[in-house]
Amino acid sequence: MVDKDSVISLTDSACEDPSRVGGKAATLSRLKNRGHFYRVPWGYVITEPVSSILNLDGRKIPWAVRSSAVGEDGSSSSYAGMHDSILNVQGKANIKDAVNKVFDSVNSSRATAYRKAMGIDKAPKMCVLVQEQVQNVMMSGTAFSTHPVTGENKTVIEAEAGLGGVVDGRTIPTTVIVPNKNRDESAIDCKGLPELLVKQVLSLCDDLRASEGHPVDVEWCYGIKPNAWSGHGVSLLQCREITTVPVTGFTNDW
Repeated sequence: MVDKDSVISLTDSACEDPSRVGGKAATLSRLKNRGHFYRVPWGYVITEPVSSILNLDGRKIPWAVRSSAVGEDGSSSSYAGMHDSILNVQGKANIKDAVNKVFDSVNSSRATAYRKAMGIDKAPKMCVLVQEQVQNVMMSGTAFSTHPVTGENKTVIEAEAGLGGVVDGRTIPTTVIVPNKNRDESAIDCKGLPELLVKQVLSLCDDLRASEGHPVDVEWCYGIKPNAWSGHGVSLLQCREITTVPVTGFTNDW
């Protein structure tokens, strides 16, 4: 069974400890607990594999079940796309199965190969994040507050319709690149993306880059979050430090 101490709400201050719940969940918990500026879907973290369905929130809504390993989303390694994520999970029994599948993915050939390439000897402590899945998603994607390849002081937004495969590389997204300094929002080429979406993602990246104190790699979606705000808006699904290239001369003074 699942001990009640092994299920921690994102709104619990204990969930802000990355050594207990992993980097992804700890960051989302900390940002969610700052208030409603960040649209972080509610959820909970499970810190050990599940043998029964007790103490799981199984409301009949879709859930997203994702990894949150200790060391994941760190400054030296991100584990991006290395562990399983399972969407549209409904019912306690299915949540249990999905949670255990994500726990098992820490030992997958993909994750093992990544650790070997990064010089990491042991598998990290795995936790699993279960969140309300954002509904009526129009678009989703990633955003980098600094260009992840060149290191230029530009925000790079990658987007596609629906809940797609931008993060794991299964699709080719629409890419918008916007200067951070002397930005003229009236002159942004949105490449066919909704202007409101682009501006909301830019605002999210600007704020996170300033508040976190380093360039950020963000996962987002644009849709209606259950049991919360009305209308469409950008929900924050993940925030981590950019690990792809060293960024020199970083400043928040744009």
